[in-house]
Amino acid sequence: MRKFSFKTTENTHKYCIEVVECLKTYCGKSEEKAIQLVNRYWENEGTFEDDDFRLHEDPYYWAMCIAHDRIIGDNRPDWDKDPTLWPPPKAFRERWYVSRANTLSGKPI
Repeated sequence: MRKFSFKTTENTHKYCIEVVECLKTYCGKSEEKAIQLVNRYWENEGTFEDDDFRLHEDPYYWAMCIAHDRIIGDNRPDWDKDPTLWPPPKAFRERWYVSRANTLSGKPI
């Protein structure tokens, strides 16, 4: 089942799922609400290709941008100055960066 209202590649679809997971885990959103928010936030960005600018940030960053957006979120544009929100939690950093680096280097996770 296609969850997103915009076109994705296989890789960017997985990335969007990670954003949804961050919205659920770190923002307390339901799956349905998280998908709805991602769709609203990126609905006018066109196809999410493998070389898209959105991939320059991690899924946690985008989840925070979406959750705290001035229109669809709670209107906290300065969320990145809140030490409880930024930098990303250790559990996210370890899962996203460390496990990915180990996978790419061939080290066991």
